[in-house]
Amino acid sequence: MKTTVLLILAFRLLFCVHGENSTMACAQCNLGELCNLNMNCSNAGMICVHLEVANTFEGSVSRAYKGCIAPTSCTPLILTVSTIAGRQVRSNLACCATSGCNDQLALSVPPASSLKNGVYCPACENQNKSLCEGQAVIPCTGAEETCISLEGVSIGKLPHNFSMRGCATPSACTLKENDLMSFGGDIYKLTRKATCTNRGSLGPLPSPATLVFQVMAGLLLANVF
Repeated sequence: MKTTVLLILAFRLLFCVHGENSTMACAQCNLGELCNLNMNCSNAGMICVHLEVANTFEGSVSRAYKGCIAPTSCTPLILTVSTIAGRQVRSNLACCATSGCNDQLALSVPPASSLKNGVYCPACENQNKSLCEGQAVIPCTGAEETCISLEGVSIGKLPHNFSMRGCATPSACTLKENDLMSFGGDIYKLTRKATCTNRGSLGPLPSPATLVFQVMAGLLLANVF
């Protein structure tokens, strides 16, 4: 959190030096596209962003999103998020405040891990509605030690809502409203801050039948003794 605050202050200091009314020029491209270099940002006071993404939806190929962003919406962050079984996003986001600087940024995403860490989280995803209910429970892996819930709207030509729940690295819990997040091959702007729950080391949730059996067994034992 301190690092993010210091970076935002540094960006604002650069604006004071170069002038907040000047327009930044940044490399701009969507995931998997060739970048247009030094394209002028639509609004003054913006900075350049580079979001490197790999996800299992597309075979874990690393792709880059580059463009312009308001400094208050830039949270430099390395994270991984997993939703329903086998679907994981790994990303690395950074910003800079000189013309064309995001064309030179070299970012790598965290490595994938299949090692279960003992944490289980409710999981779901929905790319058409703003809310999904976690019906499945998935085992978390690697450094994903917290349960997360995210909601946002795509920034493409045809905006649509998305929501997801699942496992995440603790760093993902710092995501706030208007921050960028990649999911399923699209880039989204969050409509609220991330909601995280530290579930600790838990096993899978018992089924309703198991719960009924446990209750009945407890009652029988109470009657015996």
